[in-house]
Amino acid sequence: MSTRFPTYGLTLLFLVLAATTACDRAEVSVTAPAPASSGTAVQSSFTVEPLTLRPEFLQTASCVTHPTFGVRVVIIVGGAHDVILRELRFGFTDRFGGNRFPDVIAMPSLSAPVPPTSTLPTTSAIPFPGMATLPGASPIPIPGSSPIHGLFVPGGASRALPYYLRFACGVASDGTLLISAAAGDRSGRLEPIERSVRIGF
Repeated sequence: MSTRFPTYGLTLLFLVLAATTACDRAEVSVTAPAPASSGTAVQSSFTVEPLTLRPEFLQTASCVTHPTFGVRVVIIVGGAHDVILRELRFGFTDRFGGNRFPDVIAMPSLSAPVPPTSTLPTTSAIPFPGMATLPGASPIPIPGSSPIHGLFVPGGASRALPYYLRFACGVASDGTLLISAAAGDRSGRLEPIERSVRIGF
């Protein structure tokens, strides 16, 4: 038995060395991950016009301090890459530091007349202050995932979304409007976007 052990041991050692050498010679191919959509591509596909918004004062008999007012703003979505706009919100900080949310009305154009307050449409049974409806939003298929609801703008195109923002009585008409959005690409990855513009004269 002692004469057989070295033979098996040498054979086993030879096989281990041969396998190790073969592994060292094998070429390992590593595929780089597909380039992710650049965050700057989504960020650059979202702009606001104009950069300074002029308040339009509305006649209300009950306002004693600051009268009711509104502003017109256009959100432009689009760029070199596909963009999905998922949500859009507006918030306002007046010059005294007060935070307010406007009534948001989607308009056919920036110059369209504003409907009277009594006929303003409600977007849902439970309105969310500062939330905007996205005209043309629909379920968008995402490869390998469930569809997401949003507004799709293909690469190379742009979409202008005009809104009228109405602020209640007592809100100072000088301050900063913050526009927040969630946007992404066809992969379904969404990222937050924020823009700010001034309201005042």
